[in-house]
Amino acid sequence: MILRRVISHFRKQEWTAIALDFLIVVVGVFIGIQVSNWNEQRREHALEHQYLERLYADLQESMTPKPDRVTWNETRMAQQELILSRLRSGVLPEADRKAFEQGLALCGFVSGIDVDWATVDELQSTGAMNIIRDISLRSLIVKSDSDLRRRQSIIENFRASIYAFRRQMAPRFGVVEFSGEDRDISLDYDFEALAADPEFVNTLSQIHFLSQFILDVTNAQTGDLRHLSDEVALRLGLEAEPPAVPE
Repeated sequence: MILRRVISHFRKQEWTAIALDFLIVVVGVFIGIQVSNWNEQRREHALEHQYLERLYADLQESMTPKPDRVTWNETRMAQQELILSRLRSGVLPEADRKAFEQGLALCGFVSGIDVDWATVDELQSTGAMNIIRDISLRSLIVKSDSDLRRRQSIIENFRASIYAFRRQMAPRFGVVEFSGEDRDISLDYDFEALAADPEFVNTLSQIHFLSQFILDVTNAQTGDLRHLSDEVALRLGLEAEPPAVPE
């Protein structure tokens, strides 16, 4: 219809009307493009919000302390210290025997955190990271991803070293009895011979050091997740969650 009007005005040489028709077409195209862009931006903003909500949920789940894990790690570290203390003193009181044997059987088995990183992995693998408009937040997510993978690699290497040290220790004691429910463990070993063997004591000391280092790296990892969580919460208009305390 607009084309017929233009042709009619052109034949009649009505230049003002032609200019108005042309302006109407240009304005209409411009408005159409703007509406399309606006709808696309709305979709992108909604998708960004969904990603941030998912990332925040992942971070909260990752940082929630698991009481069993915390108790397990505290017990392992306390028992490893007791083992070293008793071996270096050359005396094992009967009251410490149960903790000594349990700690010896399970030394080095410290637990890290289970990080839920599915949302970041999806952003990276699909090339959708640019959906996060805030450059500083996007940079923090990328840095957190890099740091997480680096720390996980460190932890895996240290665990491999612990397992190698445990293989060296394995011939020096054997499990006589094990109750899986309450983890009561009885070992067959020669305490005096172990205490008199500096190589054995040094191997245990290395395991204890590596165990503590793994926990330190894990704590640093948790701190980074907390910082990222606070920044995501800020963009979502949420109050930052206080650090959770295991019950």
